[in-house]
Amino acid sequence: MKMRYLVSILLVWPLLWGSFITDNISAEEVLSFAIGEWAPFTGKELPSFGLISSVVQEACAKAGITPRFDFFPWPRAEYLVKTGRYFATFPYLHIPEREQSFYFSEPLFRSQLIIITMKNNKKTEHFEYGGGPEALKPFRIGTTAGSYAVIYPLKRAGVVIEESNTIDLAIQKLYSGRLDFIIDEYRVAKDAIQRLYAAKEDRFVFLNRPFADQLEYRLLVSKNYPDALEILERLNKALLELQH
Repeated sequence: MKMRYLVSILLVWPLLWGSFITDNISAEEVLSFAIGEWAPFTGKELPSFGLISSVVQEACAKAGITPRFDFFPWPRAEYLVKTGRYFATFPYLHIPEREQSFYFSEPLFRSQLIIITMKNNKKTEHFEYGGGPEALKPFRIGTTAGSYAVIYPLKRAGVVIEESNTIDLAIQKLYSGRLDFIIDEYRVAKDAIQRLYAAKEDRFVFLNRPFADQLEYRLLVSKNYPDALEILERLNKALLELQH
């Protein structure tokens, strides 16, 4: 009887052990990303969670990784990545202030930061932006919280800037006259205007000269996440393959 029991255990054990190993391999290949709402690039209700979430999914597939996207307010998402609870967030610009806590991937996409005002704003109707943030000092400037490529240069130039939690709120402040200009990523601002003021889109004026051009948005990767550099190397290889 004991011999039969031992034989049964020996026969079943490899199956159980194999299942355990398979489950752990699968778990290791699921990579968690903490992101926020930034339509059309990221969004919980958007197809494939947004245009850039789709790019990340493609890169992960090439690298043999299954991505998981969890949505949070942007400051919370960045904190969760910084502390190593999540692998990465996106899309972020590579700025020196973040280098101590994060790695950066190859570019996900390139874009520009544009300056927007309203047609009926008498204060801005004859203004031509020639470059340089100091030119914006006389105006009430807005952007979204965490847009440090806008915030840092403006603050260094002594420009007072009002941060909004979402691009929608910033657009609404501009429309109501509480702000003279907002500065944000072109497609994000365009998407918000079309959603909020589709019938009044022609009242918004996009200045000809961008605030910043050819900016590269990337994965912001935690330095505290296990094997972060090895995973990032695989994803970078996949991203470069997608560009060709």
